[in-house]
Amino acid sequence: MVRRTVSFIAVLLVLVFFSTQIVKAETEHDLAFIDYKLALESYSKLHDDYVLARTNYLRFDTLTSRNNAKEATLAMLQSRDDALIAYFNAIDTRTQEVDGVDQSTKDRLSGQLKDEAAWYADHRDRLVAAGSIDDLVADSDEARKRYATLGPVIYEPLSQIPYGRVLRFQERLNENFLALKEKVNRIRAEERPEYQFTTRKLESIDRWIFETEDRLERSNEKLSVAYESIEKIPSSAKSISSSQSRNNQVLESLKEILQDQKDASLRMREIVREIKTE
Repeated sequence: MVRRTVSFIAVLLVLVFFSTQIVKAETEHDLAFIDYKLALESYSKLHDDYVLARTNYLRFDTLTSRNNAKEATLAMLQSRDDALIAYFNAIDTRTQEVDGVDQSTKDRLSGQLKDEAAWYADHRDRLVAAGSIDDLVADSDEARKRYATLGPVIYEPLSQIPYGRVLRFQERLNENFLALKEKVNRIRAEERPEYQFTTRKLESIDRWIFETEDRLERSNEKLSVAYESIEKIPSSAKSISSSQSRNNQVLESLKEILQDQKDASLRMREIVREIKTE
């Protein structure tokens, strides 16, 4: 059971979007993440207590060691459910706060996460009815098997969160680039000699515009592909490993997009530099 418990909770440690340093809680997500961190620390301690109690029970097999093992197992399993509940809430609050994800998607993902949190809260409350260690093991297996099917519930929001942030930055880049092109067109149409640019300078600006457009087009296309991958998560295999694999693909795509966005931003700066310098 130790191996099962460790593998069951291990996935919770992979939080690609959570900061490990919380200095000041300013949002609902900050508070939710602190709750999750505390719940995970509590679970870790109680899991250590459970391992010790189990070892003593297997070694001595006395009535006292059996009771201690049962109490430690109960406390550990309740704490594990609490950690999962806090985990779902942390994902939910982060999803709600991120820009770039439409509200209907946020509501759908939030509903799924809240349903799972409610299931694990009910499971936690039912644990006290277990009459023996074997009953607790059966209860643990029930929760473990359910968690194994929650890949889409966990990894769709974990994909939507970074996607939304990258999408929002893309939208700002597109808006800024259009404004910059309009500025260049006004300069190009300038008839007053003292305000006209040389042909060489305009050609340089045009080159930077062309390269910027190329990067933005590439990042727009890759964003569409990334979103298509996210849309496939709910209908893909329900396992944690399958959904995590698809999430990793999305994250790799977003890393490429960020590089294209960085390249576009640098080229837009060159356009501004050309405009400002004589």
